[in-house]
Amino acid sequence: MASPNKLVDHLPRDFRKVALGAILVRMAMYWCLPGLVEVLQQRIEWVTPLTSYKRLTEGLFLYRSGIDPYDGNQYFQPALYLPLFQTLAWFPTVVTFAFFVLLDVLVAWQLYQLALTKFGRRDSSSFAEDQNLKVTPAAVAACYLWNPLTILSTLSQATSLVNTLAVVCALRHGLQGQRSYAMVWLAVATYISFYPVMLLVPLVFMSSGNQPLQLGNLVPCLKVFALTMVTLLSASYLLTLSPQLLSSTYGVIFTVTDLTPNLGVFWYFFIEMFDHFRAFFLIAFQLHTFIFAVPISIRFRHQPLFASILLLGIITLFKSYPSVSDMVLYLALLPLYHEIFKYMRYSFLLVNAMIYALVLAPLFWHLWIYQGSGNANFFYAATLVYAAFQIFLIIDLTQSQLRRDLERDCPAVRSKILMQE
Repeated sequence: MASPNKLVDHLPRDFRKVALGAILVRMAMYWCLPGLVEVLQQRIEWVTPLTSYKRLTEGLFLYRSGIDPYDGNQYFQPALYLPLFQTLAWFPTVVTFAFFVLLDVLVAWQLYQLALTKFGRRDSSSFAEDQNLKVTPAAVAACYLWNPLTILSTLSQATSLVNTLAVVCALRHGLQGQRSYAMVWLAVATYISFYPVMLLVPLVFMSSGNQPLQLGNLVPCLKVFALTMVTLLSASYLLTLSPQLLSSTYGVIFTVTDLTPNLGVFWYFFIEMFDHFRAFFLIAFQLHTFIFAVPISIRFRHQPLFASILLLGIITLFKSYPSVSDMVLYLALLPLYHEIFKYMRYSFLLVNAMIYALVLAPLFWHLWIYQGSGNANFFYAATLVYAAFQIFLIIDLTQSQLRRDLERDCPAVRSKILMQE
């Protein structure tokens, strides 16, 4: 077996530099700012009932005591987390934090490999101006590891990092044409939070390369995906023997039974809504999330990775329990399409809206919960700003990609636009 030193030596030098600095920063903040770690583990912007490490520890306590971890409406996370984090609990708490740091580095490594594959496929029709934008795989990894939001997400120890790793692994293997591996990782991500199932169609397009999609390509993908899901769910049931397994995981996602405030749009509606309207709006809200999957996948079938980024943005916007960690995932993928940045029209507005929302949310939460001088409308207004930022970003990205495709396919149109400008 190769020693850790040899494994590190096999990593590219540019990635080693980026990763080592990021690890040191995270560990230093963990040791020097323990109060910040404690605060972030309770901040609703960073953790949700489905990703909270504190709720995970409550589930672990019940699991160790021989009690159904899904009793008590506190633990809503996958059952297979329990043996993993129970093993980590045998060691000092710093080991658990180091595990989250390791997840971060693994995500960055998958992004590095994804960028290597993506940039290696650059076609000859790329604009000359695009070559002036030197974005290397190490820069893509750095955009993730050195993003302040990523660092704070790691310090919060949100278990959404596991889902992030599974999604990025699925995208990497899909782009490399490794269909079975892509489906396995997509099934893992779906098992954790269900919404990544929306990436199924883009991943099938992605793993098929330039070949037209045929039934012979689709059926094996569905078989691998379904087999992995059945295996994971069966293992979860055998581990807990809980009759509440599905209702306390996927059931909470779909029925929004825990109305803890978050950055999403669900909680406020269902707090204010009469019960006899609840079923209708649950269906409407959840359907609104999934309805975009097929049209976007078909429209961008020749750029399935870009379609996946858009769908991840839509998931972040409309999922029932979103957090900043979800936004970090698809923002980390945007440097892969750096060539469309010059077409974006609202960059300044988007950056300011994001900062505005992330500053207002904790302020309004403090006014509402701690000072008592505000109400739920204050915090919900901040979440609407956050949602507006996501919407305008998705629209701007879509328009930019469509404009670039038009100019590439029709050079005469590009010349006409330049003359008008």
